[in-house]
Amino acid sequence: MLKIVFTSAFIFSAWSVAAQVPDSSPNNKALMLLSSAFITVSREAAIDLDSSLVLTAKYHHLSRAVLISEGIDDAYAIKCCRWIDDRNTSVPENEIKQLHGSRKVRLQMLLGAYYAFQPGFRKSDTKRGIYWLRLAEKGNNVVNNHNWGMHINCLLGKCYLKSGAIGRAKECFRKVTASPYFTDQRIVAKAWNYEGMYTPFLPSTSGMRIIFLTRACKLFFRVRDEGNRANALANIAYLNFARQNFRDAEMAAMESLRVQRYAGIPYSHYTTDLLSLIAQMKGNYVGHLRWALESIRSANFSGDHMELALFYARVGDAYATSSDKRGNAVVWYKKALSEFLKNKDGRHAYKLLIRFYNEDLSSSESNPLIGLINRLLIASPPENTIDQQDAYIALGEAYRRMKDYKKAEKYFLEARGLSAANQRIRGKMNDGNLNFLLGQFYFQAGNLPKSRRYLTALVRDSAASREAAGNLAEAYWLLHQIDAGLGKYVSSMHYLQLHNQLADSIHHITDQPGYAAIFKLPMSRPVVPVNSASAASGSARINVTVLVLIALTLIGFGWVLISRFKVSIRKLLDNQYQKRLLAEATRKQIGLLASREKLLKEVQFRVQDNLKIIISLLSRQSDFITDQDALEAIGQSQSRMMAMSLVYGLVEPENEHTGVNLAAYVSTLVAFLQENHQKAKYIRFVLNLDPVHVDLSKAVPLALMVHEILTNSIRHAFLFQEYPEINIELQLLPGEPVRLFIQDNGSGLPDDLDPVTSRSFGFSLIVGLASQIDALPVFRSHMGLAVEISFALQEEKNLG
Repeated sequence: MLKIVFTSAFIFSAWSVAAQVPDSSPNNKALMLLSSAFITVSREAAIDLDSSLVLTAKYHHLSRAVLISEGIDDAYAIKCCRWIDDRNTSVPENEIKQLHGSRKVRLQMLLGAYYAFQPGFRKSDTKRGIYWLRLAEKGNNVVNNHNWGMHINCLLGKCYLKSGAIGRAKECFRKVTASPYFTDQRIVAKAWNYEGMYTPFLPSTSGMRIIFLTRACKLFFRVRDEGNRANALANIAYLNFARQNFRDAEMAAMESLRVQRYAGIPYSHYTTDLLSLIAQMKGNYVGHLRWALESIRSANFSGDHMELALFYARVGDAYATSSDKRGNAVVWYKKALSEFLKNKDGRHAYKLLIRFYNEDLSSSESNPLIGLINRLLIASPPENTIDQQDAYIALGEAYRRMKDYKKAEKYFLEARGLSAANQRIRGKMNDGNLNFLLGQFYFQAGNLPKSRRYLTALVRDSAASREAAGNLAEAYWLLHQIDAGLGKYVSSMHYLQLHNQLADSIHHITDQPGYAAIFKLPMSRPVVPVNSASAASGSARINVTVLVLIALTLIGFGWVLISRFKVSIRKLLDNQYQKRLLAEATRKQIGLLASREKLLKEVQFRVQDNLKIIISLLSRQSDFITDQDALEAIGQSQSRMMAMSLVYGLVEPENEHTGVNLAAYVSTLVAFLQENHQKAKYIRFVLNLDPVHVDLSKAVPLALMVHEILTNSIRHAFLFQEYPEINIELQLLPGEPVRLFIQDNGSGLPDDLDPVTSRSFGFSLIVGLASQIDALPVFRSHMGLAVEISFALQEEKNLG
């Protein structure tokens, strides 16, 4: 907790006393929300969200007042709240003494909000915040402004969360979210959002925080608050990523990105960086690099260079995963390091220097980096123990490569000594890597017992070893060599076997370096008795007899050990032979699967190519037609064929699921329609899609039905509607039926039109396609047209 207090003090000292210009434009508010959340995550929660908000507001010369006072009295805050950025609370405190009624309550609320948003977790701030908010609550009982009462409860809940009083915080939030007499959805959304954002970050709370933020998202959508909605979705993605639920994290991040682009928010680089990180965790090299480069493009386009160095480093990470492009990684790492140094940002520079050491650096290249690290320590001292630990690791690695073992040991042990303090922030995330580095260092320095101690600590700690999985195979190999050198041959063979299993080696064990040396077991030297010349002959005979018995015992014991050792070796060789057979069969199976995937991809490509040729021919044909009805028919046919083409582009044979992801198809189709239909650009699409996978035989008719329903609404539904909207829901219901529901808020159908019996080509096509999947569409025309289609998944139990 002291670390966070010191961090907050540092932020206050850096904050300019010159007040910023309050700007309540949606894009600037979204920028502060998205970037402050990103900073908190990128610093591994070393600072809190309010501290990050101070940093991002300072960097962009924006005022926090528009977020602190949001919803209370925006016009008054923009006009009169310069004291928030000046941090001069004496101004409002003196003014309150002269005010009465609603004006006094409003200023008391703003003072409480100011303290609720103070960076860090200082008890004095939360106590002052609660004090002013309780005074405002008391005064509001007379003024009787119901909305202000709800805002006061939201801010009280935030104060109680920061002070650790979780139960009292929940009571305040429930007064807003559970009130049967309250209908202002903006304040309800604010309550859910505060509870989701500021509830302490613990593994046990992540699920509830996601639920709170999801509820806030739905309400932000209803009140058309796209900035807060995009930020809430990004926070949901961060929480799912922390839980290693990469699929849901990716879906939330993609939805946040779609909202930002729809609302014209240009700061999408914070979300695309998360998508790049998700792709990295999923082993998707192409996606990792594509989203990382997109982050740089977006940052440059918007002029927001606050975290540009991190985006450069992400591109370097993407190239580092490719064996033939590792040289590009160093280029991007150097660009990132240059940007860090320009901004005097040492907190990430130390982590970046560690990445440099993952490349093959010689001892001569390590020497200038030592000077660079020492300059960094002076120019940009570590802000917390995590940064200190990264700096010590970088120095230890540099001196190890230079073979200055005394200094290397000093810095490695300094880093190890900070592990206990850092576990409170990021758990044992870095312990495994530190144990490996120490084990590797002591092995190179020739201190085998110490090396073995740290390496066995890595092996025993399963959580740490998962984080250091890349080092685990090397640790087994080092332990094999250490135990062989220490005479622990059975243990040595055990670690060798673990190394081979982890590395998935199919080589014969005798091909491994050092194996032959294991068989050169030291033989016991014969014991030669030394008899005293003055000893009696009887005593000498007894001594000789005893020594012979001991010798025979030792020989027998040695024979038993050697026999057991030979049996162990024979079993190990048999296991290796079985592994070779299994590996050979696995290779053949993988080859067959690869051939199948290649053939399926070829079929997909051919079908898509043929459809595009037909579309092109129809387009060419339309150049020679003047009849408008014919031209419209050709245009509709082209659109339907493109809808089919999109289906074949989404078949993923290498995915864990087979067939087509229907949710991904609907999102892709909506984007296509918005891009190619003029009317669709002004329509708001609301997507609530479960990840449903269907085989190709059902995907094509479903795709055509969705396309037909959407184009019908786009063309005919919105004649007089000021805010046109189309709702699309895809739900996987209990018992495995799937519900597809599409509704617009347009003019609906004429009273005398029955879509099921209509001679309209579009409706008859929908009915006919539905019959192909054993479904019957249900049409309802009330406040717009709604179409519901329910169908069963055919043998889909393992498709997600």
